[in-house]
Amino acid sequence: MCGKFSQSMTWRQLVDASQPLMPRPEEACAVVTPMTPAYVVGVGGDGRRWAAPMVWGFVEGGRLRHIHARGETSNIRPTFRRPFAEGRGVVMVRSFNEADEPRPGRTRQWVIAPGGAKEIAIAVLFRKQEVYHGLEFGFVQVTTGANARIAAIGDRMPAVLDPDSISVWLGEVPASASSLLSRLRPFEDDADWTITPEVTTAAGGPGSGDRQLSLF
Repeated sequence: MCGKFSQSMTWRQLVDASQPLMPRPEEACAVVTPMTPAYVVGVGGDGRRWAAPMVWGFVEGGRLRHIHARGETSNIRPTFRRPFAEGRGVVMVRSFNEADEPRPGRTRQWVIAPGGAKEIAIAVLFRKQEVYHGLEFGFVQVTTGANARIAAIGDRMPAVLDPDSISVWLGEVPASASSLLSRLRPFEDDADWTITPEVTTAAGGPGSGDRQLSLF
């Protein structure tokens, strides 16, 4: 399941995100892993979009417990029920990772990215929680079953929202729970996506093909 994604660092664009974005060449990119921050887009009580940094993961008892929530049950599971009702957001990503196990004990990372330097919107749930520095916001990725291409790697993938579903998921358009759940389906419009092995450096970390502000 996804344990890493890359995100544009131009937050002004994220606030206005209503469809996959075209980042400018000079934009930097951050690689995000669990318990590190990413920018989440949400909607406030005034109906305006905001973008705020949140830690990837739900923490309970001082320990990381969840980084994913199954979309099929996200509205009824006790951990996710309230965030589903009150804390739906999106992260705009340039790529995400999936892993398989080509042989026992060995994990292989695959980088999955939309073509044309586009960004895609992944559905997340967020909440306020006690983390290392006190109360902070944390989020989990919502997942669906894998689509036909990603099924060769694993059976789950992030819930990628089509452009028409972003406003509904964020709550800008009134929707029932069943309507929201119907948006969380395997994303099949991926003909131009690339799936490539993650390049590692001699030190074992991800390669530096993209400019990165930091590697978490």
